[in-house]
Amino acid sequence: GEWTIKRLDELNSDFWDDTPALSPDGKFLYFSSDRRSPGKRKTDLFVSTRMGSGWSTPVALETVNTSDYSEQTPCISGDGYLYYATNRGGDYDIWRTKIDRASGLPVGAATIVEMPDVNKPGSDEGHPFFSPSGEWFMFTSNRSSTKNLKDFDVYSVHILQPDDTLKITVLLRTQKVLPNG
Repeated sequence: GEWTIKRLDELNSDFWDDTPALSPDGKFLYFSSDRRSPGKRKTDLFVSTRMGSGWSTPVALETVNTSDYSEQTPCISGDGYLYYATNRGGDYDIWRTKIDRASGLPVGAATIVEMPDVNKPGSDEGHPFFSPSGEWFMFTSNRSSTKNLKDFDVYSVHILQPDDTLKITVLLRTQKVLPNG
């Protein structure tokens, strides 16, 4: 039990690299960076694949990233989706896209998260996170801030889980065998 810290030089750039998120199997690492637009407050999402003891060169998630807006604070969930924040709608909202578990890349179009009361017009939401059981969805928002828009608070949504009970109907047929045939 000794902790060691290692800078992941194969991932990092000379620019802002932030908010890392590992896939549940530890194979993919997602993060935000402004390496394609340094100093312009424009961020994109990237993914890197675990390669032995290191990581592959990061790849931009082109089907998620927008040319005029920022994508940031990724979270990969056990439900097979990548959740993240983007300001493509004017303020930051939480969106999601299906992820191919083999390649770690998005499949299909991204959509805004439709959970009630998560994305609120006029406020910024970000840093999506699921509890390990998937029962809680957490995120940050500045929705209750009236004076300081940088004042974010943590919010949670309880997600009802399906019953673990499986109902089975059994049809039993019997045959009575008489002793004399």
